[in-house]
Amino acid sequence: MKVLKNLGKVIAFGIVVAFLSVWMGLTGFITNVPTGSMLPTLQLDSKFLVVKDSLIKEYHRGDIVVFCKEDDPDTFLVKRVIGLPGEIIDIREGAVYVNGDPLVEDYIGSTDLSYSNTFFVPEDSYLFLGDNRAESLDARYWEQPFVHKDFLKGRIVLEVYPKLKFFG
Repeated sequence: MKVLKNLGKVIAFGIVVAFLSVWMGLTGFITNVPTGSMLPTLQLDSKFLVVKDSLIKEYHRGDIVVFCKEDDPDTFLVKRVIGLPGEIIDIREGAVYVNGDPLVEDYIGSTDLSYSNTFFVPEDSYLFLGDNRAESLDARYWEQPFVHKDFLKGRIVLEVYPKLKFFG
């Protein structure tokens, strides 16, 4: 009997999430995070609720975003917004500076102390990095490090699996 009660709760929760997804313009990306690039923030095989790009007025630094790259529009990536349009992002020995000011990143899983580079983020584009910098294949290593706003799919607002976790 207890199993049926728990199953009923799971089904009810799923119906509520589905209803809210349609009503609020949210879409559920079934995202398999195949690497540890966003650890500890996002676990492997996490599933998310994502606010569609068409409903977002602007992206902010720190947002976790689902996007694709222009050269691979069929593959979704999940990374954190670090650089906004028009900014200078300087990475020195694991530390990130935005227009010369240090960026406080309390979500970092690991850093890559050997990496240094400066990026000038073009208008209408963003720079993305993973939270687990030592293990993340992100903008630092892409041939084209910037992602144009047209390739952003949406912002993660809720992790629904393996646990419930809201993202600001």
